[in-house]
Amino acid sequence: MARHLKPPFVGLALVGLAAWLHLGPASGWGAPLRCLPCAIALAAMGIFTLAWCFAHFLGQRTPPWPGSRPRALVTAGPYRLSRNPMYVAATALLGALAFAVGSLPFLIPPIVFFFVMDRLYIPHEEYWLTEHLGQDYENYRRRVRRWF
Repeated sequence: MARHLKPPFVGLALVGLAAWLHLGPASGWGAPLRCLPCAIALAAMGIFTLAWCFAHFLGQRTPPWPGSRPRALVTAGPYRLSRNPMYVAATALLGALAFAVGSLPFLIPPIVFFFVMDRLYIPHEEYWLTEHLGQDYENYRRRVRRWF
């Protein structure tokens, strides 16, 4: 199952669920979470981190897309701090949306995305990377944390 999960689609599906709840069953829950400065800060951090990640993937001439065959192990930049900075960035962007909208259902996407990536997708991805990159990836995995 994890092989078929594509993180961007998981995030979009969760945003769709939150929007449906926000507009339908949970429409009367108000906006207790609205914090535009928080939303802007999280969005800026997420966008900056994604751009930083893509720059390092392009520099190594390896594809950045989940499930693509790696040509090199990227360990510089944000990858010195986390094995999954793109997922950290995506979680931050989903959190930014929650603060921008301010509705409780919009807490679902960042929380569920984090757990789906951590429990379903990343273990599969780490197995796959070990198969393709071998001991280099195992050594990297021992040195760098999964999340920040």
